[in-house]
Amino acid sequence: MSSPRRRRRPSPAAVPPLEDEDLLSEILLRLPPQPSSLPRASLVCKRWRGLVSDPGFCRRFRRRHRRNPPLLGFFQVDDGLSFMPSLKAPDRVSPERFSLQHQDLVDRFFSLGCRHGLALIYLRKRLQLLVWDPVTGDQHHIAVPPGFDTETSPISGAVFRSAGDPAVLVGGSLYWLLDGSSGGILEFDMDRQRLAVIPMPVNDLRFFHFSMIRADGGGFGLLVLSGFSAQFWKRRINCDGVASWVLGRTIEIDKLLHCEPELNGSQLILGFAEDNNVVLFWTIDGSVMLQLESLQSEKVLGTKIMAHYHSFESVYTTERGIGGPEADLLHNT
Repeated sequence: MSSPRRRRRPSPAAVPPLEDEDLLSEILLRLPPQPSSLPRASLVCKRWRGLVSDPGFCRRFRRRHRRNPPLLGFFQVDDGLSFMPSLKAPDRVSPERFSLQHQDLVDRFFSLGCRHGLALIYLRKRLQLLVWDPVTGDQHHIAVPPGFDTETSPISGAVFRSAGDPAVLVGGSLYWLLDGSSGGILEFDMDRQRLAVIPMPVNDLRFFHFSMIRADGGGFGLLVLSGFSAQFWKRRINCDGVASWVLGRTIEIDKLLHCEPELNGSQLILGFAEDNNVVLFWTIDGSVMLQLESLQSEKVLGTKIMAHYHSFESVYTTERGIGGPEADLLHNT
């Protein structure tokens, strides 16, 4: 007598991809890191809104895109860290969103630079360094190391996340432009913990304006500006281990910046965004951004002030829920 056949249990219905919470989260994490991406996603439905406003998701979104953050704008160093947005609507972040509120700032303070979504500020009265995340509002204080003569010697510094201005970070080294008649560049090799001084590629520094940049193909480079001419220099090491400067491109900067002929005058370098490889120039017609790889330029609205700026590159999210700042981003869509 044959045994009865066992009935097969019906397999559970497959969950549609967008109904799977984990899969949906992975999909949304891959949205572009522009400020309007998550607010737009939040408008799809209540479920998506709850997911993209979750603090854990926001932190994962920032970590995923930390290596390719958008250039949100520039902090004007000489005006109490006022923020100048560089993106257009709907990604434009209003200056009020990055207003530093701190009791110590009634006294004089100095911005030392921005990197990896952080700003480094020197609080002169308290002899402290303030590390500030403008996106989350987090603030951390670090005492100035003992032995620094803060009264007569200028203080410089650089900030970066462990996973990863006066300084430029290229590879495993930080670089600073040195003041003085002879000039030069100070290199700090973070792996070897060594300091070195690199001479400039030009002699008479009075007729040039400089910006440290990331050179074509990687490596450390220098943008040398004189009048309307811009030279791109790169630091190379030969087979014998000897480093030297090599001149690359030379371009007529006034043509790239599309300055009006009757308004042509000297151009100055105001700042450099190392992740996006963008230089901010001052011209008599206003401030202009130049992307060094594509050589595409774009005018930055809102300022003709000749000042020094620190670029702010970061992934803009909030852990306080969608609405408020995020809703503002969508008003002009």
